Amino acid sequence: MTRHKLVVLVFVGMMLVDASDAASQPTRIGGVTGMGLGDCYANAAMNANIVRTGFEWWRLQPAPGQPDWSYQDGIFQCFVSHGMKIYYTLGYAPDWAGGHYNGPPAEVQTNLPDINAWKQFVRDVIYHYSYEVPLGDNIIFGVWNEPEGHFLHGCPTSNKGDCWGQYLWLPAAQARDEVNPSARLAGPEMGTLDYQLDSALYWMSQSIRPQDVITTHWYPNFYPPAGEWVATVAWKAGFRETWLTETGINDCNDASQANQIDNQLSLFANESPYAYYWTTYLYYQVTPDPGDQCFPVHEGDPGFNVIKYWANYVQQPPQGPVLAGAVNFRASNGQFVVAEGNGNNIVNANRDVASTWETFYIWDLNGGSLQSGDPINIVTSDGWYFSAVDEGGSTLNTYVQQALTWEEFSIVRLSGAGEVHDGDLIAIQTRNGHYLVAESGGGDIVNANRTAIGLWETFTIFRQ
Repeated sequence: MTRHKLVVLVFVGMMLVDASDAASQPTRIGGVTGMGLGDCYANAAMNANIVRTGFEWWRLQPAPGQPDWSYQDGIFQCFVSHGMKIYYTLGYAPDWAGGHYNGPPAEVQTNLPDINAWKQFVRDVIYHYSYEVPLGDNIIFGVWNEPEGHFLHGCPTSNKGDCWGQYLWLPAAQARDEVNPSARLAGPEMGTLDYQLDSALYWMSQSIRPQDVITTHWYPNFYPPAGEWVATVAWKAGFRETWLTETGINDCNDASQANQIDNQLSLFANESPYAYYWTTYLYYQVTPDPGDQCFPVHEGDPGFNVIKYWANYVQQPPQGPVLAGAVNFRASNGQFVVAEGNGNNIVNANRDVASTWETFYIWDLNGGSLQSGDPINIVTSDGWYFSAVDEGGSTLNTYVQQALTWEEFSIVRLSGAGEVHDGDLIAIQTRNGHYLVAESGGGDIVNANRTAIGLWETFTIFRQ
């Protein structure tokens, strides 16, 4: 049996709105690229299904007045005609809008822009791609790039997350709501897990919509590793859909670079602990220009071919374990099952309210939707698995963080075969045929030693 371990999440973050649609989002692989037909053709040759591209604000609107979309529209049409969605990061203000310092180029050093000018620019962009050149769901609008770094100066607060949230995200969200409430925004485009990210997510929570996306950056010198990094960002955001919109490997040895890319994309495509919410991977960068032999990958590079392989693979992934989402179990007396201490302890059924210790994650071990009879693991948010000692001959506990035989159960829908829905009555069966039981129907310990389903062995499942 495949072993899976849910990442232990150690940050207490700001939870956002419902994220139940995350698992339904298609997995996507693509590149961060330039803004020319060659970039379009390079990503098309890689079979990318998403690309991060677009002109900076100061290029589109070097002077007050209507932005000039003529060149950008043509390139965008190329991407869309080749089946790629566009992730367009808005930012890099022109001088007239309070943009960059005198001296360094605008794309390197950028000041916090005038809020009204920024809001109008976002409004213009969303209006243009909603109505004048309608791209619909083929375009997603990112709000600024790496605001915690050297790309945002002149903030009234030293916390760049607060600055980004108040003066960039909120005006952008207001502009979106005024023009096209169904348009998709994304942020905060940070490469940090610290208090600045927490602040940015807090401000996002004030005006985020269900279709919006959490975005993060990661490079090999960051800690923790990529999967755990994305998992932490997603957890802080309430398990919303999360995109890794910039990652790259600065290795001038093409074979070594390809091997590292392969390891990353294998994790992205196959490791179920991250698959539920990590849906998009963008490599920095994919380009037709072979001048730089380190970070970029070019057509013909082994790294390019590796990305192409995985881009094809994720379109038809093999069946395997998938995260079926967060659940609560309610015993027949109305009380909820609880893993004491959030794991590494016994399991009771004596809580009146479902909170963190009463919330679990189900791994559906044969993939697809959660069906009656499917083999499952049940794990706490701290990574402790339900374990039926002696394969279900006696007690139930959560003393292990690795799923083996005793940690495998089957879910049984009492109303008959089919998909397990929110509010269904279920039973949970161990490998040797015993059932979990809330002793006394609740208010006591949960064991794994019953040979038939009765009232005490019946639970209501609530799917989040």
